[in-house]
Amino acid sequence: MRPELIQATDLLRLNTPEAVEEAIGLLQNTVYSFSMKVCGHPEDAEDTMQEVLSRSLGHLAKIHTPQEMAVWLYTVTRNRCWRMRRKPAHAPANMLSLDELMPSNEELELLLQDAGKSPELSLLQAEQHHLLHQAILRIPAPLRIVLVLHDMEELTTEQVA
Repeated sequence: MRPELIQATDLLRLNTPEAVEEAIGLLQNTVYSFSMKVCGHPEDAEDTMQEVLSRSLGHLAKIHTPQEMAVWLYTVTRNRCWRMRRKPAHAPANMLSLDELMPSNEELELLLQDAGKSPELSLLQAEQHHLLHQAILRIPAPLRIVLVLHDMEELTTEQVA
């Protein structure tokens, strides 16, 4: 039996704020070390320790022996770690790693070839087309028809005449 559990049980029986605070301080290492063994990650163990101790405050005063204290803390800590491991109901069935989502070299080459026009290039070309259209509309109609037929419709000079 850990001496911290015995000392914490004695302090909790005193039922004073200072004694409870000291008991919690003694129980932190016990809960954290057990959490590390069950949860496996320091961050998870820290979260588990804080949650278990904060939620157990009301129950710890009712525990009379260090053995009961150990059973209570280990059970609550184990359950908390297991709950953390469970996937939420809305979680995807399969988790893919980032490496699995990355395109292969061949796929990347195809993506780069198929990229075609970028959105910026498309916007610039659309703006250029709009400005050209506005400029053409400012040319007098008889001259405009010659320009459109020759330069845009690619008719020969004889065909335009």
